[in-house]
Amino acid sequence: MNATEPRSAHRPSPGRGLPEEVAAVARRVLGAITGVIDRSWPRPDSQVWQVHDADGVTWYVKRHRARDRHDAEVRALRAWLPALGPGRAPA
Repeated sequence: MNATEPRSAHRPSPGRGLPEEVAAVARRVLGAITGVIDRSWPRPDSQVWQVHDADGVTWYVKRHRARDRHDAEVRALRAWLPALGPGRAPA
């Protein structure tokens, strides 16, 4: 991917599976995980996985490199998602 490609052109990165400690947390929340696709950006600090639960529902699991990055994303999601309106963002 280069700087001129739109973000939607992102392709999964091969070879980086869901680490067991992250999978354990995901299983506690979601139950059985039936599929995992690495959706990380091609840089060392990107850790994002698309997972499917036993009902086939798609979820995204993300691990931040630092607590402040996590906190910033949570604040942004809490501020912006409600502004999108019902049915315009994942619940």
